[in-house]
Amino acid sequence: MESKQVENKKVEVIEPFEDLTGVGAPYKKETRSQYLERRNQEENETRDIFYKEGIKGGLIFSGVATTGIAAACFKSTTFKKSVTWNIRTFLVSSAFIAGFWIYGETASMKLMKQRLYDEMDQYYNHPNEKKN
Repeated sequence: MESKQVENKKVEVIEPFEDLTGVGAPYKKETRSQYLERRNQEENETRDIFYKEGIKGGLIFSGVATTGIAAACFKSTTFKKSVTWNIRTFLVSSAFIAGFWIYGETASMKLMKQRLYDEMDQYYNHPNEKKN
């Protein structure tokens, strides 16, 4: 009878947490000033890559939009007459904004996910190694 009870015991499953923050996260030995300094550095890195990649994406998208509008004006006189300069300017500027946002957000999310992956890898796979 006792062996059946041992077999029927529920095994406590500890759900893994997605990152090293939150309620179930382990205690980090880091002072508040170190934490704020690290977060400030991470924020600056993320902002820099967002701007750098965003400008690149904005230039690509606006270049494609400008080329498309110029080709349409060259091929179609109806398009050239019906689409005013205000609309053309709006299309090109909208393309820049879209490219800026898409490329910048993608690059910054990739950086944040890689940073989180490195932190989790350090915690689980190399707990005794010091991080530089």
